[in-house]
Amino acid sequence: MRYTEPDNGPAALAVTACLLLVPMLANVSCGSDAGQLARPVTLSTPAAALRHGSLVSSLASARVLAGAASDFSLQLQESQQLGQLEIPRIGVREWIVQGTSEASLKRGAGHLDETPLPGLGGNFTIAGDRVLFTAPFLRLDDLQVGDVIVVHMPYGEFRYAIESITVNSPEDVSVILPRGYESLTLSTCDPPWGLSSRLTIGARLTVAEPAA
Repeated sequence: MRYTEPDNGPAALAVTACLLLVPMLANVSCGSDAGQLARPVTLSTPAAALRHGSLVSSLASARVLAGAASDFSLQLQESQQLGQLEIPRIGVREWIVQGTSEASLKRGAGHLDETPLPGLGGNFTIAGDRVLFTAPFLRLDDLQVGDVIVVHMPYGEFRYAIESITVNSPEDVSVILPRGYESLTLSTCDPPWGLSSRLTIGARLTVAEPAA
């Protein structure tokens, strides 16, 4: 799969309002480390979870994706660019990087490494800022239920449909827990300059295809 450098405009202003430490998940996409959350949680049968509520061409394809995702996860380094996030409605094409430290978020939207990669049957969670760095989630509140989100990984392409848009307390970490099917969560500060709550987008896998 070919990656293209994202073009999301000039670098965000060098401000620190969204870098202030607040409890739990609030730390994630506001520029500081996620802290000690639960270890990665995956379903016991990733291939079955991947197929549940989604369209995978065959059991063999699901197993290929699960195996490739597992192998790829073992190679990841902090701040590594691991894939790309595409949100057509708001014109986002952004790198996904490993981790949610300030150094990572300067390079793209951050994979919360307590959550499994696409293909492993869990809830792949990405945090991004709305005003700092590349500000990938500035217009996240323009999304609607049913909108498509695409995650491009070196080992496959994963298409999701948004099923929930909620505003949550920063302490609410239930949004990153497994849902019993392959899913995606996007999380960011709400309002853009605030720390009082978080905007959370929940999406369900609809199509998964191994890389050619």
